[in-house]
Amino acid sequence: MRRLLRRTSEVAAVRQALREGAITEDTIRGFVSILVQDLRIGQQLPHELALAALAVALETRPTDFVEEYLYDLSRLRLAELSMCIRVARECLKYRTAVAQNKTRNFSLVEAPEKIPFSLESSPWDMDARNAVTATTQNLVFGPK
Repeated sequence: MRRLLRRTSEVAAVRQALREGAITEDTIRGFVSILVQDLRIGQQLPHELALAALAVALETRPTDFVEEYLYDLSRLRLAELSMCIRVARECLKYRTAVAQNKTRNFSLVEAPEKIPFSLESSPWDMDARNAVTATTQNLVFGPK
């Protein structure tokens, strides 16, 4: 469902509006509180798809509000919101996977000024080096 919602023009429009600042997180809070007012026990919330689409639209934003929205929605245990709860859980998994993929730590080691070993300075004598080269060529290219 999450992948399907990601492809909709509505989700793309909300993401664009968030990037441009046309929609704020406070606006979203107000919108969600209006939608949730229609929640009735034993009845599917008529705006459940909108809440799920909103979760998908927000999933890539690195803010505390988005983390709170997705986490709180995913922790609910209401049959009336089962689809948007499931989508929020998928969004959290996606966020975790993306965060793990983008975090890379590399330690750089300074190269020595002079490389201590090369074929020319190796302790092998010339006949031994030629034998190794010939053996390697035979293994790779086959005997002559």
